[in-house]
Amino acid sequence: VRSLNFASFLGGGVLHTKLWLIDRTHVYVGSANMDWRSLTQVKELGIVAMNCSCLANDLAKIFE
Repeated sequence: VRSLNFASFLGGGVLHTKLWLIDRTHVYVGSANMDWRSLTQVKELGIVAMNCSCLANDLAKIFE
């Protein structure tokens, strides 16, 4: 697990973000934790990109 200071990209404020990369093909960026409550009962915001290896590879480069 690695972390990235998104505030340095956006200029400050509070940002609570997760990035999931699956097989360098699928991407999730959003606020949900990977637990039952966050995924089913709490209002969270996120975006999923399926079968988008170009985006997944670009995002993976941030952590390399």
